[in-house]
Amino acid sequence: MELLEVTKQNLNSLDKRGKITPVKVVKRDKLFLKEDILKRKEESAALKEKYRPYDE
Repeated sequence: MELLEVTKQNLNSLDKRGKITPVKVVKRDKLFLKEDILKRKEESAALKEKYRPYDE
């Protein structure tokens, strides 16, 4: 969550929408690959730049 700078709810939403896939799921916890997290962070930065140019 800290790496992506998102909330638990947003992380859960990304999982449900298939934007990021957990490697392991245990009752309340999900484990993600760091590579996937970093890839998603790059994608979200590109989307923010494209759709929110006024935020700098």
